[in-house]
Amino acid sequence: MKKRESIIQQFSTFISLINDNKNFNFIWKTEIYLERNISLLVQSEPDAKKEYWARHFLKIIRGSIPIVQK
Repeated sequence: MKKRESIIQQFSTFISLINDNKNFNFIWKTEIYLERNISLLVQSEPDAKKEYWARHFLKIIRGSIPIVQK
C-alpha cells in the first residue's frame, strides 16, 4: 500500500477495499473536494504540523470552531 506522506494526503484520503479476482486489496482513495479544501487550509498555515491539523479538525468535530466555507 502506498504511504501517505503529505499532510494533505493524510487528511483527505480514506482506505478502500477492492476485490480483484477473489483477492482483497486495500488502497487509499482521495476525496477531491476534501483534498482541495485541506490544500487551501495548509496554504494558509504553511508551517503547521500534522498534530496542529489533527487538533484543529477535532475541535471542528466537537463544535468548538465553526466551519468556514469559501
